[in-house]
This record gives sequence, structure tokens and C-alpha cells, in this order.
Amino acid sequence: MNQIIALPVRANTNNNTNTDVTVETRGDEVHFSFGGERTYRIRGLDKNHSSQQLKVNILSVRPDASPKKKGTGSNGGDLVHLDTLDLYKARSRTSFIKATAGELYTDPQIIKRDIGTMLLKLE
Repeated sequence: MNQIIALPVRANTNNNTNTDVTVETRGDEVHFSFGGERTYRIRGLDKNHSSQQLKVNILSVRPDASPKKKGTGSNGGDLVHLDTLDLYKARSRTSFIKATAGELYTDPQIIKRDIGTMLLKLE
């Protein structure tokens, strides 16, 4: 059974606009979409048997908006980052934020807000 929930979240961006967060559950996966700009697929929630950890596998995706490559008819695909981390550990989150921001060419503060939103929702 799939469940979709839309949550308006205030984003601290220069244009001071709202970012819609959509949360969808597909089997044992949870999918977050932040205004269509960034999506995250989370797996492994069912393997956490302690309230002391929240170890998950996160696939981060950002659509590649670069110009199409000449002669290929495609833009080269989406930008992605895949990692396993414990969301309860600050060091794990910091490392994930840095790596994801680099792979997705996104401001680390945006990724940090995304992680915070997801952490609060997953708890």
C-alpha cells in the first residue's frame, strides 16, 4: 500500500519560497521529494531493532539540468549519490551531507535541511 503525504516546509533560500516535501511509502522503502529538485530513497528502516540507532541506506538523486550532449539526444542522466549511514550520529550525517552536496552540485546547507526534515519524519 502506497501512502503519499505533502508537507509544506519553509526553506531558507534567497527567494524565501516554500519547498513542498512529498513523502511516499513503497513497501519497505520511504521516498522523499523536495519540490522535484532532489529526491531521496531510504531503505533499511526495518533492520533497526534499537532506539539507539537509525542506520539506513539513502539514494540521493537530482535531475541533471545540463545542456544535452551533442549527438546523444540525452543530458547524461541524473546526478546520484548512494550511502549507508546512521542518522543518529552527527559524524555520519556530516560526512553524508558533504559527499552528497559534492555529487549533486548542491549547497551543503540545503542537503543539511533535507536530512533534518527526513530524520524528524522517520523518527
